[in-house]
Amino acid sequence: MRFSGYFILVFALVLSSARAQDIAVRAVLDTNKALIGDQINLRLIVEKPSGDILVNFPALGDTLTRNIEIINISAVDTIIDSEGSALSQDILVTVFDTGFFEIPALPFRIFSAGRVDTLNTLPISFEIMSVKADSTIRDIKGIYKVPVSLREIAPYNLAAIGIVLLTWLLIHFIRKRRSGKSGQLLAVSSEPPDIIALRALDQLKEEKPWMHNRIKYFYIRISEILRVYIEGRFKTQALEQTTDEILCSLKSTVLVTTDYNKLSAILKLSDLVKFAKVIPDQEDNALQIDAAREFVRSTTVAVVAEPDDNESKLEMVDNKLPS
Repeated sequence: MRFSGYFILVFALVLSSARAQDIAVRAVLDTNKALIGDQINLRLIVEKPSGDILVNFPALGDTLTRNIEIINISAVDTIIDSEGSALSQDILVTVFDTGFFEIPALPFRIFSAGRVDTLNTLPISFEIMSVKADSTIRDIKGIYKVPVSLREIAPYNLAAIGIVLLTWLLIHFIRKRRSGKSGQLLAVSSEPPDIIALRALDQLKEEKPWMHNRIKYFYIRISEILRVYIEGRFKTQALEQTTDEILCSLKSTVLVTTDYNKLSAILKLSDLVKFAKVIPDQEDNALQIDAAREFVRSTTVAVVAEPDDNESKLEMVDNKLPS
């Protein structure tokens, strides 16, 4: 019995050794000489037969040794054929010193048939050489002036043109605004402002832009008609004023509360459509023209007498009407 037990133990050790011999681990460098600071690729290779065999590669950190630094570790690549499989992993290393260095033996853990074995690679030596310095003495060369190309100065030219254009537009705008505020003698239409406004409102009602998905155009147009009328009727710069400024300036006039509220509702709804993209109902769109007509008729000045033919057709206004 003692002899048979000894025989079984020896047989198990031989079988385990045979399985381990079927698995090969290797470490290969792509070169054995490099310059200081160069990157060297270390490839770890495991060749194993087919079967339920698990291989754990070495767990590495930032360095292999005190002098050999690890730059990058790739994922494990697997190649399978009819005889077995090959596993490989690339490790990029570098050395910032000169001399001979050695990559130590790296351990692989093998898990097979409930057993755990360890296989080590063979150490690998390589040489790191210094960079040869150029000892040739040369004269110091003077500083060369590189000619300026058109492409380099193009952005500056465009910027200068843009500044000049903006300055001209600003001056033109200021002069136009000053000339408008100083007052000009402008020709006044022979028709009263209410007649012009009512005719424009009737034409807009016949067009019915809101029925053709032109809501924004409709409210811009009705706002312009009322602003032109207000300029002619109340002599205020309605075309250049905001809705709040128009309403504020009309508070001091003889405008009754009903007319004031009616104008405020039309202009504020027009602003919501133009700037807030509000879309009123179809019925509300038609009602705006009727409300605008009622405002014009309610604020119209009754004509007492016809002007003489020789009477001047010019008067002083605060701002000119749009051409």
